Amino acid sequence: LRNAQTQTWEKVWEGTANAAPLVSRIFKVGFSETTFPADAIRIALNSPVVPGWNEIDAVQLYHSSMTLSLNAAEKNNINSQTTILYPNPSQGECKMLRSEPSYVTIFTILGETIFSRVVLPGETIRLPAGVYTARIFDGSNSIDQTLIIH
Repeated sequence: LRNAQTQTWEKVWEGTANAAPLVSRIFKVGFSETTFPADAIRIALNSPVVPGWNEIDAVQLYHSSMTLSLNAAEKNNINSQTTILYPNPSQGECKMLRSEPSYVTIFTILGETIFSRVVLPGETIRLPAGVYTARIFDGSNSIDQTLIIH
């Protein structure tokens, strides 16, 4: 990160390059909150170390203290193993309940993709009325959830 006050670069994470499976995945990196405001991020890859094509097609930054608050009645209606998007059924919008970003793809009953991107914790997704399948991928596990939007 670049320190906005001093304009110097501060290393916040470093890793070792390894070959990965040839599938789409989310690579998450965490680091402690800095004591300075940052105004830029720099990502350096050691591409020659890993054979084949190396690519980053998107980068998303978020603050880990983002939370979703639910009242007691809402908490009682949630099955944490299968409910990722809540409320369900809903009146046109639902929120991500996970504490980490996840890649969400939403399909119509005909299999058409109508939504596909990384969703942050507590973020709202707005959808037209219909019955959908949401596939939520957290980088290592995938779960499908049926969504009903009135």
